[in-house]
Order: sequence, then structure tokens, then C-alpha cells
Amino acid sequence: MSFKKVVDTCTIPCNVSNKDVNVFYFYKTVIEDDMDEEVLFSEAFNKIDSNESFDVIKFIGNIWFGISINCTTCIYIDFNDDEIDVTNAIKFFDKKHWKLNAGFMYLDNNYTKIIVTSSKPPNSFFLNSVKWQNTCKCFKISQVK
Repeated sequence: MSFKKVVDTCTIPCNVSNKDVNVFYFYKTVIEDDMDEEVLFSEAFNKIDSNESFDVIKFIGNIWFGISINCTTCIYIDFNDDEIDVTNAIKFFDKKHWKLNAGFMYLDNNYTKIIVTSSKPPNSFFLNSVKWQNTCKCFKISQVK
């Protein structure tokens, strides 16, 4: 049996050098109406600088939607553990470059600024994963009132 290595489908980090990643994590535990959601989103969008290009991304069915090659800033709206598994979550926030499945190709997680909104604090996800709990310690967490 013969194999051919295709660089685009390799999921091992292609660059072992670390990158600086700033993760801004905003959560609001009580969301009663649209106005509560808008307050949460406005806090998150305030972290995006003027004239800064960014991706709005989502993880659905093992595919990352909205990833582009050129952006180094992204916003993930409504992060929850029902949609994403711990392995993909860690790869997304990791300081190493990983290839993320974008459906028709694999793209690097070259984001250096990640903004996340959620309804729960990050340490309440994936309680059995030590790697996730260590990853959360680097987040800049804000509870929106």
C-alpha cells in the first residue's frame, strides 16, 4: 500500500514556534432577552480596534466556519461545549499553529487575538481535562453584568 503526504491535510503543528495569543473571554450567566445579548456582544466588539479586520467564526460538526488566511483576529460568539469538543477547543486557543478543518481545506489557526462570548465561565467547560483548565488560566476573563 502506498501513501502520499499532502501538506494541507497534515494536522500536526507545521510550525513548532510559539505565537503570542491574547484571549478575551466575556460571559454573562443571565441572558433574559435580546438586550442582554447586545450588552455582551458590545463588550466583546469593543476589543476590536478600529480598522482591524477580523473573522466571525463558528465550529459546527467538526468544521470551522469563517476562518480566513489573512486575519489574525477573530471573534467566537456563543462558545459552548455542546458544539465543540475539547481537542478542537484546545487547538483553537493553542499557542502553536494547528491546521483547522475549514470544510474544503485545512487552514492554520494564525489568530493572535481571540475574542469569545459565552453564557458560562471557561473553567466550567471540560472539567475532566487538565489541559483545558491550564489553557483557561491564560484567558483575560470578564463577567458582564
